[in-house]
Amino acid sequence: MNCLYRYEDWERYVNQQVSVVEADQLEAHLAECDSCLTYYEHAIQLHLDQLEEAIGPAPDIVEDVMADIKSTPVMHSAKVDNASSKADQEAPVIVKKKKDRDFTTFFHYAVAASFAFLIYTFGFFDQFVHAMDQTEVITAQTDSWLTRLQQTPLDWWEWLIDSVDS
Repeated sequence: MNCLYRYEDWERYVNQQVSVVEADQLEAHLAECDSCLTYYEHAIQLHLDQLEEAIGPAPDIVEDVMADIKSTPVMHSAKVDNASSKADQEAPVIVKKKKDRDFTTFFHYAVAASFAFLIYTFGFFDQFVHAMDQTEVITAQTDSWLTRLQQTPLDWWEWLIDSVDS
């Protein structure tokens, strides 16, 4: 097929060196012409090769992924009863190792015991004992005051009630 477009036109298109109108024309022509499609594919491959030379080779993703997989916790399959498909019935579940759980439990108990020891050592509970002693003193004073009030003559009570009512 004899085309209006040459290989250089497709290189300019791949490198985005054409106008919007010309890009639309090239794209429309690309759907109709097999030889231009070959030119376009070759220009794309050349462009990708140039990018790879400029940037460098792609990192080895497989090694990174495998290292991440080895560092993840062990996974087991658990059956799901209300799943819609067979693939959904066996869902992976992350299970922590028993050793990790035991250490976490021990660590929590150790922190709690240390905290209680520090509170006891620095006399935090002494404040409560002192407050209890003060409460007993105040209760004893109140009891003696009420006893004295009950032993006063009734006239004093009548005078107090009359003064409050008026």
